[in-house]
Amino acid sequence: MWEIIWKVFVTFLIIYFVFDVIEKTVTFTITDKKKQRAIIVKVRNRASDIEGVIRGLVWRCLKESFGGFIPYIIVIDMGCEDETMDIVRRLSNEYSFLIPMTLDEYEQIRRE
Repeated sequence: MWEIIWKVFVTFLIIYFVFDVIEKTVTFTITDKKKQRAIIVKVRNRASDIEGVIRGLVWRCLKESFGGFIPYIIVIDMGCEDETMDIVRRLSNEYSFLIPMTLDEYEQIRRE
């Protein structure tokens, strides 16, 4: 009797382990693919509305993914003469997925 219970228990643990490994592998693959997406926003002298645009993108991404995923948001400076990029840098301290950069930095990344 104990031998049967022991075999059932060991079989259950093996099946649980296999499903756990499969679930972690699939979750890792899905998460890894999502991290490769980015939203590119090119700006020039938009200090009056850049904060609203970025926060709107964040909320829209949260709504569409049901709160689960926000892609990187890359804001490219196209020659701003106002405080647009200062606002973006301030927001990047709040949002880790927000990346401010110059046009030269963006072109260099695209070439790589």
